[in-house]
Parts: sequence; C-alpha cells; structure tokens
Amino acid sequence: MRQDEIIHMLLRETQLSVRTLADRFNVSPMTIYRDLQSLEERNLIIRTTGGAIIRPNLQYGRKWAERLKEEPEVKRLLGSQVASLLEPKQVVILDAGTTVLEVARHIPNDLPLTAITNSLPTAAALGEKAMVQVLVTAGEYQPDTASLLGHFTTAFLDQINADVVILSTAVVNVDHGLSNFSVDSVAAKRTMISRVRKVILVTDFTKFQESALITVAPLESIDILVSDDRMPTEVQKKIRKFGVELILVPYNPPLNQSSQTSSNLL
Repeated sequence: MRQDEIIHMLLRETQLSVRTLADRFNVSPMTIYRDLQSLEERNLIIRTTGGAIIRPNLQYGRKWAERLKEEPEVKRLLGSQVASLLEPKQVVILDAGTTVLEVARHIPNDLPLTAITNSLPTAAALGEKAMVQVLVTAGEYQPDTASLLGHFTTAFLDQINADVVILSTAVVNVDHGLSNFSVDSVAAKRTMISRVRKVILVTDFTKFQESALITVAPLESIDILVSDDRMPTEVQKKIRKFGVELILVPYNPPLNQSSQTSSNLL
C-alpha cells in the first residue's frame, strides 16, 4: 500500500514534503494530503506545513546506523555551533546521540578538555583530539544508541563534578519539557543534569513534537538550547520565557523538501 511505503520513507528520511511524495508515487498532491490525513489519524505521523514528519515513538529503537543518516548537514551545523561554545580546561559530559557525536567531531584539536561520555562512537571521536582527556562510563551496551546505560552508568556519573553537559533528547515540547522512551536513558540524562553547572541541549527542530513516554526534565532546566531556524517565532518566544538562551543555526533543506514545521503541533 502507498501509505505503508510513505511510513517506510519517513522512517528513512524523518521529514518529507507533499510534492516529494506526489512525485515519488506519480499521484496528485491532493491524494497525498488524504494519505497523510489518514496516517495522522492512525497516530503514525505529524503533518507539517507542506509535508509530514514521523512520530518519535516510531523512531525509538531504530538502529544507530540508520539514525546517523537523518539530516546529516543540520547535525554538522549544530555540532559545530555547540563545539564553539566550549572553553579551555572545562569538564564536559557528552550525552549519547547522533548530534552530540557531531559536537565531539567539531571540537578543535588544540582545545584542552576533560570529556566524559557514555557513547562509544563519541568516545572514539574524542579520542582523536590530542588535547582531550576522555573518560567513558561503565554500563550495559545498548546497540540502538551505541551507548552504555543502566545502574553502573548512573553510579559512575553520580561521582562526576562537571562544568557543562551537552544533552540530547528524543522529544522536546515547550509545555512538557524534554522526554524519552527508555527508563535507563532518562536516568542517565537526569544524573548528567544534576552533576553540572550548565546544561546545553542540542537538537534539530524535528524533535519538537508531542511528549515521549517519560519526562526527563522541564525546559527551564536548560541553560542553552541550540537548534535550527525552522523554529517558528511563537515557539522561540515561549522558550525564551523560560530563561533559556536560544541559538538557531540556518537550515538549508534539499529543494524537494519542506523547510518549516508547523508551530501548532507544539
């Protein structure tokens, strides 16, 4: 069925425009609009301005390699921006996540840091930086996030005194805060937040949706939020009311995709 294929495409690409889907299936945009309405009624997608994004619960548990392919250029821009915020000799905790991995890759080679992470790919990227001392948490390996989680992870983190954490999340909602689907992941993130003086959340705007299963933290627990400029002005105002410093990087979508997510979903 066409609707099943639309879901498969969104799982691969996260966000697609009506025009792209109409061209792909050689049907009218109105036919695609009806498909998207049906999929939204089944709680499989969220419609956006001119397109749709996959619901975050369908992304949970997907393989790490698949998530690495989602919006790679946006993640590189976000990673570069966050890396530029780090200062010499800081102690930095880096959460697990594909965008946080880009932060590690963009840390300057001459920047002295102590970095703690529960992400094995991030640890490998940090290990290539000559001036970064790398500590890896204990824990049980989770293949879907390529990270270490569980009791030993939180026990390790609970001993750390750090300057800043670079945090990822499955979902951000301006009313309900950060949320995730995994109990162990939520426990690790909460512990990271409790052990630092500054919290930097980095996430592209596709993560601004409804709530996931478990709340991680309210939005006011974030000091700096780095995202992309698809964020509508109304959402930006709400975030700043929480006292969060908002940094937006330019989003340059492929020509065949919609470039803005509707704010009425938040």
